[in-house]
Amino acid sequence: MVDDDEYYVAYAPIETVGWRQLIFVNKEEADATMVDLLHKVDDASKETIWEYRRSFHMSSWLMIIVMVLILVNAAIVALSFSKRLTIPINRMTQRVREITGENLFFEMEDIYLTGDEIEILAGAFGDLSERTREYIDRITEITAEKERFGAELSVAAQIQQDMLPQVFPLYPEKTEVDVYASMDPAKEVGGDFFDIFLIDDDHMAFVMADVSGKGVPAALFMVISKTLIKKRTMMGGTPSEILYDVNNHLCDGNKALMFVTVWLGILTLSTGELLESNAGHEDPFLMKKKDGEHGTLYEQLIMPHDVFLGFMKNVEYNEDSFVLRPGDRLFIYTDGVPEATNTNGELYGMDRLGDVLNRNKDAEPKTLLSEVRKDVDAFVGDADQFDDLTMLDFIYHGEEGCGKSLKLTVPAVRDSHEAVRLFVDDELERVGCEIKSRRQINMAVDEIFTNVVSYAYPESEEGEVTVDLRYNAGGKEIEISFIDSGKPYDPLSQEMPDVEASGRERKAGGLGVFLVKKLMDDVRYEYKDGKNVLMIKKSFSCEQS
Repeated sequence: MVDDDEYYVAYAPIETVGWRQLIFVNKEEADATMVDLLHKVDDASKETIWEYRRSFHMSSWLMIIVMVLILVNAAIVALSFSKRLTIPINRMTQRVREITGENLFFEMEDIYLTGDEIEILAGAFGDLSERTREYIDRITEITAEKERFGAELSVAAQIQQDMLPQVFPLYPEKTEVDVYASMDPAKEVGGDFFDIFLIDDDHMAFVMADVSGKGVPAALFMVISKTLIKKRTMMGGTPSEILYDVNNHLCDGNKALMFVTVWLGILTLSTGELLESNAGHEDPFLMKKKDGEHGTLYEQLIMPHDVFLGFMKNVEYNEDSFVLRPGDRLFIYTDGVPEATNTNGELYGMDRLGDVLNRNKDAEPKTLLSEVRKDVDAFVGDADQFDDLTMLDFIYHGEEGCGKSLKLTVPAVRDSHEAVRLFVDDELERVGCEIKSRRQINMAVDEIFTNVVSYAYPESEEGEVTVDLRYNAGGKEIEISFIDSGKPYDPLSQEMPDVEASGRERKAGGLGVFLVKKLMDDVRYEYKDGKNVLMIKKSFSCEQS
């Protein structure tokens, strides 16, 4: 304080010269200046805040205007983009979805001509559509061709099957032998074949053959071979002579170098003598029945082999002969049986074949062949069949064959009537039964079958009827038995009607049985092993058909 006035003092040394500096500022004057300065700062701040607010409002409005302009521009761009991209793509998608199996056309519309990727994509769809149509047209042509070829193969297979014996027994009147054969081709048409035919009344030929290759070429060669063998055999001669001539014919013009293995046997029915010749074929299995025994075992019959047919001309074929006795049987086959292969590459083989034959050595030929096929199929499993499977088995009965049986089992219903009638009538026709006896037998069969259907089983119970037909007396007598498992019922025990009485006086029923007795030579009934057996017999004149 100086002279009662207050001052602000500022002190600072000056070291370079050793001085000290003091500055005095009147406090009242200094404070008045600071207040004025604060007022000025306050006024400036208020003005700055107002200017800031004004600038902020202007900036906000400017930003809003800019954003609106951006949105408007975006909308304009989006609309343009929609016209150039979205609309063409949506149209393209819709058109692609409309493409079906019947309409594969993709039209290149103006909307796709955008000059960019849209146009490229549309063009790709158009090319794809055209190529797809071309591909489907080609597939359709190929499928139609395959179906046509498949239909032709089916016809060829049917023709081939029709050339082979189909209905067994082939010659019912020839009771000296019981034979059955089958052929299952690896493809629709195969190269294997068999044949069974009568040369004359006392000689029957058996043929088993295997043509090289598979499919249509083998089938055509099979037809030629089969025709030549049968035609030459019917001209007479021994098996070796027949094979000699057939071989020379097949060698002529055989540019395809195809060949066929053949086993040919000719059986004399009256004596059992069998002449056989083997042109490169598999050895058959023979079962000889001994006196006092039901049967021995099948054994492979090892015979001399010669070259197959069609390989070279003027081959002299060996021949062998042996005599079959009643009960002897022969199994002949092609190599497709022992060479059947499973998924492990193993062959079925001769040992397995011999085993299954001997397990079924007492079975009928048809059953035997069925069991062999089942055994082969079980061994092969899921492996493909690469070769034809052809088999033939026959039993020689000789004079003992007179009692051989033919059987038909049908449901015991009226709808089976026609099948029974045809079964009996066809057999009578085959053996050349004269018309009178044939009509009488058919009438008796109709009456008896109707009787069985009506009375054997209750209406609520399903049952079967077996018709057992056999030829006796050297084929001059037919014996037919009707066998059912219904309730015991003897129609012959009924009181015979008085045919001389008037219709009012005569009791109902019995006329059918009366008619059967009058028409047949013998009528018998028995109840045996829980079954009704009604048997009829009729002698007739039998001529070879």
